Amino acid sequence: MTRFAFALFTLLTLVLGTSGLEPAEAGKAKVLAIKKAPKLKKGLKVTVVDEMTMDLNIDTGSTGVMKVEIAKSTPYKAKLVAVATDHPTKVEVTYGAVTATQTVYGKVENQPDPRTKNTYVVTKGATGLTVADKAGVSVDAAVAALVTEDWDGIMKGVPIRGFLVGRALAVGVTVALTEAEFDAIFPMDEAQTTVKTFEVTLDKLEKKVARFSFKALFDILDPDTGVPITIDATGKFSVDTKRVLPLTLELAGTVSGTMVQGKQSMKMNGTMTARKAYKFK
Repeated sequence: MTRFAFALFTLLTLVLGTSGLEPAEAGKAKVLAIKKAPKLKKGLKVTVVDEMTMDLNIDTGSTGVMKVEIAKSTPYKAKLVAVATDHPTKVEVTYGAVTATQTVYGKVENQPDPRTKNTYVVTKGATGLTVADKAGVSVDAAVAALVTEDWDGIMKGVPIRGFLVGRALAVGVTVALTEAEFDAIFPMDEAQTTVKTFEVTLDKLEKKVARFSFKALFDILDPDTGVPITIDATGKFSVDTKRVLPLTLELAGTVSGTMVQGKQSMKMNGTMTARKAYKFK
């Protein structure tokens, strides 16, 4: 159960000049049209806030409804040590206090995280990512797996650029997007996700910031059982249109489906929230 919640959170929060930005003409509707994203800069630094909460009601049958509260926070600071045109190839990341808690029947369980207060160097090679400490020594496989999960998507390219570049979006207009376009904002394993509805509206276009809202209905497979869980969510995200980089992501919605533990199937419903914020310098 906890593994599913944290896997869901990880998937949701991978997201996320005027180079390429065409300004609106007087008397015409404002349109965001990014023709080309500028190259990522070596030395770019980012501070990230990454948080999730989930409150679930699980019908256990004879023992009644079990209430479970889950919360996770993964703050970090990162520096792009080496870059290709559209993605980092080497990153130095320092994690803050990574916290993960699960509360069942009022009893709180804290799950320690080895990334807390540690610095890692993530390098993209021909066969995938490698993770080392600052001295260049490879880290434990379990730690490497956690860090790789955080960075695998970004090291392939900035996801939001796949959604924005080459597209014209008018303020106030809602567009229905495909599953591939959904994946550009929320990078997910395509085999794990079925998108039913995904609609995005450009709400406001400021000098260097575009602000969007969205509605999404999709199924995600529980990584332990393969049973689909339905997410019905709304949210907002914002983008730096000069650098074509994400700034914020907020999501709130409902969770419903069936949990399977051994031979027991239990109906489940609840709510979830997620928030991610980026500060670049």
